[in-house]
Amino acid sequence: SLLQKQSARLICSTLRTNIMDWTDVVALLISIAVPLLAGVVGAATTSSQITTWYAKLKKPSWTPPNWLFGPAWTTLYILMGTASWVVWRQGGFEAQAQPLSIYIASLVLNFLWTPLFFGMHLMKVALADMLALLGLEVACVLTFSPVIGAPTTLICLGPLIAWTSYATALTVAIIGLNPDKAAGGSGAEREKLLPPQGAAAN
Repeated sequence: SLLQKQSARLICSTLRTNIMDWTDVVALLISIAVPLLAGVVGAATTSSQITTWYAKLKKPSWTPPNWLFGPAWTTLYILMGTASWVVWRQGGFEAQAQPLSIYIASLVLNFLWTPLFFGMHLMKVALADMLALLGLEVACVLTFSPVIGAPTTLICLGPLIAWTSYATALTVAIIGLNPDKAAGGSGAEREKLLPPQGAAAN
């Protein structure tokens, strides 16, 4: 589409403007590799839950197919890593401590969501994590824009906010459709935590 072509041209132009030598290339690769590797590790450690626990959950009709999550997050990680690198290029962490600190905090919350939701099945805690993440992503846009410009910021982080908003709505819907499983753990595990019948009377 025309928008995709314009976005690609803007990103390529930004890269050409900011890449000065091989150290910039290394820094760019690291900026992209950090979120990508963390995402891969998180997905690998919880992948078994996709076809077992997650498959058994009731989900709304607008739930995306499982195969879409990988390509979507890969694209988003590349975009957000590139945006963080462009910000870093403007004086490093010393000059851009605020936007980069917000970005790092958003990465932490981003990577926590997978083990919270898929690993520990703590859907409500995962929802709280995602709401906080959404707030940090908006803060990233607000703090990145003065540094690298609104067009570059929105192209790199706009899709991330849109996807996180969609994922938040999806999480809310799944919790609503599965109230008995929203607390985390299996039913058998929760029963072990309950006192035996009549224990309270003693």
